[in-house]
Amino acid sequence: MNLSVNHSPTPFVSRRNILTAGLGVGFMGAGSLNAWASNLPDPQSEVWRDAARSRDLPVLLRWPADKPKGVMVYSHGLGGKKEGGDYWGKAWAGAGLLVVHLQHPGSDGPSLKGGYSALRAAMAPEQLIARMNDVRFAIAEINRRHASGAASWGSVPKDKMAVGGHSFGARTTMLSAGWQRNGISGADSQPKAFVALSPALSIKNNLEQSRREMAAVTRPFLVCTGSLDGEVLNNGETPESRRMVYDAIPAGKKALLWLDGADHFTFGGNEKLIPSTFIARREQATMDMEAAQHERVARISTAWLKEQLFGQAMGAATGLSPADQFLRG
Repeated sequence: MNLSVNHSPTPFVSRRNILTAGLGVGFMGAGSLNAWASNLPDPQSEVWRDAARSRDLPVLLRWPADKPKGVMVYSHGLGGKKEGGDYWGKAWAGAGLLVVHLQHPGSDGPSLKGGYSALRAAMAPEQLIARMNDVRFAIAEINRRHASGAASWGSVPKDKMAVGGHSFGARTTMLSAGWQRNGISGADSQPKAFVALSPALSIKNNLEQSRREMAAVTRPFLVCTGSLDGEVLNNGETPESRRMVYDAIPAGKKALLWLDGADHFTFGGNEKLIPSTFIARREQATMDMEAAQHERVARISTAWLKEQLFGQAMGAATGLSPADQFLRG
């Protein structure tokens, strides 16, 4: 879930101090933290029309400063919007990716204005199918624009594509990667790598069933979760059930980033801090460390994507706390 808020309490650790400190410089270089987003062009808002479904899809485009080296298609969480995941989007664009932030009508912020009944409708399986088809349409639209050579699209290397998302968007990402959920299958052969932030399985705490559902997820897949990334809106999730996504993926090209003290909202990647009174109670310690946690996710996911898409070796996962984990299997 990635609901937007306007309230923004001041974190205990300011982002400016985090950027200046240069956590984990082994990933991106000592001077890069101050610069990875400083020279990016302003993001562009557009509406892409899927004529086959009579569906308008709002998108936010984050172009890198130079010619794109690859492309990331990003899916927000329940109740989110195209501006969501801005921290990751800036980091990935700073690394050379064109980041296409999708907004999913039916499960975005405007869809929740009808109260509890609207919330239930936004969580329905039909919305997950719609999201899956949004990603497939976005990939097709990127291909179309590349082929047409329109504006800068001819320079976008569509053979170096990734898909990522948070919460409901992480499930959308899982479908794109090959997850088989209750007969729903939306695997797209074009993306080379996937990043799932706070993902969840259809059957909790059943590893054997989950392995069957994830058997076709054989391309590089990064799972990001943490020790407090549990239940939201009484969905029954636990940090262990979210981590099980990593355990269920076949061995070979998977990775896990596990952050101690990180909760569900940490992985939304919103630069505005989600307060403790919003939807689910947040620990003060989690909010105090959120800037540092965001920096870790940005660094590690960026380094991992550069390895998968560009062939740049990632190296050791530096900058983590002693209780954090980065695993590959």
